[in-house]
Amino acid sequence: MRVSTRNRVLKTIAATVTTLLMGFVLILSFQNVGVSAPITTWTELADTPLPVDTASSGIVYNDGFIYVIGGKQPEGNAFLASDKVFYAAVNDDGSLGDWQETSSLPDYRFLHAGAANDKYISSIGGAGRDPRLGTVSIFRTEYLEDGKLAQLQTIGNYPLSPPPVDIDDGINLHEAVIVNDRLYVLGGFLGGYSVEGDPTLSLVQFAQ
Repeated sequence: MRVSTRNRVLKTIAATVTTLLMGFVLILSFQNVGVSAPITTWTELADTPLPVDTASSGIVYNDGFIYVIGGKQPEGNAFLASDKVFYAAVNDDGSLGDWQETSSLPDYRFLHAGAANDKYISSIGGAGRDPRLGTVSIFRTEYLEDGKLAQLQTIGNYPLSPPPVDIDDGINLHEAVIVNDRLYVLGGFLGGYSVEGDPTLSLVQFAQ
C-alpha cells in the first residue's frame, strides 16, 4: 500500500523528535556521571612541588591562587612549626605556577585552621613552638597585587568558653570557613589533647 506524503512527514517528525530526546537523555546521563564516578586519574605536578617539605599547614584558595600557611617544616635536624606563607597561581589546565613566598605569619603555627574570602585570609589557633599544643590567636591580612599578601596582623583571640576551659590551653585540629563575611570556627581539641567531655570538640562559634 502506498504511504501518503502526510504520513511520511509525520513519521519523519516523530523519528527526529525521538532522536533528539534520546540525545538529550544521553547528555544528562554523561553530565551526572561525575557525581558518583570514582576518581581514578591523578596528575602529579612534578614541575611545581611545594618549595619545602610541609605538614599540618593551613590551605586556602582565592581568586586564582592557592596559599599554604605555616605548618611543620624542616629546620636544621628538626621538623618545627613555621611562619612561612607560600602561594602559587592555578592555571586553566589545572597546573600551578611557580611557588612564591609572601608575608609571613606573626608567629609560628601548625595544626591551625585557615580560612579565606575575597577580602581577607585568616589563620586561627593552632600550635607554635612552645610546649603548649594550642593557641587562640587570630591572624588576618588582605590581598595585594598578583597574589601577594599584606603583613598579617593579630586581630584578636578565639574565645574558649565556658569554664573549665582554660584559654591558655588553646585549640588545634579545628576547622574554619568564612561565609558572608562571617568567620566560623568548628570543633577542635583543647590544647591538642582529646579528653573526655572536651567542650571544644562540639563548639561552633562565629564572628563578624
